[in-house]
Amino acid sequence: MKKIFSISALLLYMLAGNSQILKTPTNLPGKPQLPEHKIPALTKPDLQITNISLISDNVNPTTRLHTVTVSLTIKNTGQLNAPAFYIGAVCLPVTTDQSTIRDFAAYHSHAAMNGGVSLTEEYIFVEKPLAVKTASFKFWVKADISHTVTESNEINNDSPQITINTH
Repeated sequence: MKKIFSISALLLYMLAGNSQILKTPTNLPGKPQLPEHKIPALTKPDLQITNISLISDNVNPTTRLHTVTVSLTIKNTGQLNAPAFYIGAVCLPVTTDQSTIRDFAAYHSHAAMNGGVSLTEEYIFVEKPLAVKTASFKFWVKADISHTVTESNEINNDSPQITINTH
C-alpha cells in the first residue's frame, strides 16, 4: 500500500509542479489581408477575315459558272481557341441593292484556330448555278458562316468585298 501511495503522491506532485496558467496573448496582428489579384477573363474567339486577294476567276464557257480562287487571311483575334468552322462565299451584282445577296458556293470547312493565330490560305469557290447573273459582281467571304462558334463579336466575320469583272 505504501508503494501505491508513494506513486500517487509522486504523480500529484509532478502534475502540480508542471501546471501552468494559460494566458491569452496580447498585441497580436489583425487578420492578415491577402493581396487582391484580379485575373482578367480571357476573351472569346473572334474570327475575322482581314485580307482577301483575287488570284483568278475562270468562267466555264458551257455552264457559264465561275470558279474563283482567292487568298484569305483569317485571324482569331480572341484569346480562346475557336473550334472548327465553315467559311462561305457570297456574291452581289454590282448594280443592285443588298437585298439580292446570294450564296456563291458551297462551304469550306476550316480547322480549329488557337487564340491570336492568323493564317493565310488559298481557297477555290465554284459558283452555284444561277448565283451570278451579271458580268460584274461583288464577291466576299464569311468566316463562321453557319454561326457555330460563340464569338466576342458576331458581326465582323465578312472579308472586304472585291469586284469581279468578266467582260
